[in-house]
Amino acid sequence: MKRFIFIGLVVVSILSVLAFAMPSNLVAAAAETPSPTPEPAVTGEPHEISGAPQIIHDQVSKTWGPKKQILDGDTMYQGRYERPFDQEMLYFPGADISLAALYRPGDGWIYTKLRLTQQPKADDKTNYVIELDLDRDGRGDTLIMTSLPAGNKWATGTVSVWEDKNKDVETGDVNSPNKGDGYETKYTEDPEMAFARLSPDNPQDVQIAFKQAYIGGSKGMFLWRVWTVFNTWESTKIPPEDQYTLQEAGVPYYLNADYPLKAVYGMDNTCRAPSGYEIYGQTRIKGSCVVPAAPVH
Repeated sequence: MKRFIFIGLVVVSILSVLAFAMPSNLVAAAAETPSPTPEPAVTGEPHEISGAPQIIHDQVSKTWGPKKQILDGDTMYQGRYERPFDQEMLYFPGADISLAALYRPGDGWIYTKLRLTQQPKADDKTNYVIELDLDRDGRGDTLIMTSLPAGNKWATGTVSVWEDKNKDVETGDVNSPNKGDGYETKYTEDPEMAFARLSPDNPQDVQIAFKQAYIGGSKGMFLWRVWTVFNTWESTKIPPEDQYTLQEAGVPYYLNADYPLKAVYGMDNTCRAPSGYEIYGQTRIKGSCVVPAAPVH
């Protein structure tokens, strides 16, 4: 009997030590980790933009563009485009991106800014787009798009949001385009999810704001880049390497055998940058910025 009592005491002691070392939620099932406090719902219009932006600089073609060519910045194999030209190779500086900025001030909205080389105008016939890669796999999931906003007050009238529900975006490449349907589904759950305006401070800026709840809240992580796309294009079918070969698309390099632009014209984009996390060194994400886009203070 004493032996059984001794063994029982040893077992109880071991269990006590293990219980002390274990996380409390394993010792007592009732002690569950509390759920994170939900972020308050955002209503009404976006606010004035504040805080330090994340900046992506882009190739500008204002010197060589009037000569119907570019020097750098267009690599279709990498999903990078520098084609602010029409089919006659006429240069449109109002569609030529010089920089993009993203702000996350913590007020329930995420703000983006597209700065064009020249003040945009209706004659540019351009859509202004932010592309979101929500699962960070190097393939876009959502486009938030606006035509030229009517003024410098936040409004939804020019904005539409499109999603790739069937996951066919960027599943091909320039050598074997997949001919998919792009961002085929219009987002309609919240008609006030995204707003746009012309900047009240800089006439060269188009600004887009969207609710941060869409990307998972204040701690959401995603990849982003911006585009300008002529509205003569079916803008929801970007990127063009899903639709055309390089020979079909043409190139803006004067000495290249595939010059001039053919099927793919009237567009510009930036590289992809991470938001909510950082990418260090080399990455397999197509079109990524070479270095993380750093905050500017």
